[in-house]
Amino acid sequence: MGDQRIRCVECGREFVWTDGEQQYYKERGLTPPKRCKDCRSQRAQTRSHSAGILPSHSAAPRDDRTQMLVSQLRHTAVWFGAAMFALTFGVMAALIASGYVPNPLLAWLISITLVTFLAFWYDKAVAGSNWTRVPEKVLFALTLLGGTVGALVGRRVFHHKTRKVEFRVKFWLIVVIQVAVVGGLYWLLR
Repeated sequence: MGDQRIRCVECGREFVWTDGEQQYYKERGLTPPKRCKDCRSQRAQTRSHSAGILPSHSAAPRDDRTQMLVSQLRHTAVWFGAAMFALTFGVMAALIASGYVPNPLLAWLISITLVTFLAFWYDKAVAGSNWTRVPEKVLFALTLLGGTVGALVGRRVFHHKTRKVEFRVKFWLIVVIQVAVVGGLYWLLR
């Protein structure tokens, strides 16, 4: 490809779009930049301040690549989260419609357990490849919303997310909270 020179639409200065940056943009399906690094940084900082993301006393704006990565991760988490919950509701609807599981709460628990198990399987299967992994936020959300059994079985069967201490701590914290909530509800309703 080779480096390209591009004129910034904001300040009019020419900047170099390196071969490495071009490859990065191409791999992620991004459009070429129209602004120089300084203008992109200032624009991102202005957006962050107006959206209330960064406090006004922020020491320095993030690097453009970091901002792109954070944006991409948010997009990935939203996409995976939407797909996983759509699948959960689809399985739940099928269970209720079939008549095998007429209770909506039980249908939800079966569905979320199955989808959580599949999410752990998929994440383990694509780990180490170029495929997009399931964000940990989505795995935690699935677990928190009732997929604990699927997560426990998935972690055990696939030996996945069993060594990462930060993940284990958050995971077991979710389990403890769920046990406390279920125990509290049982105590209140007896």
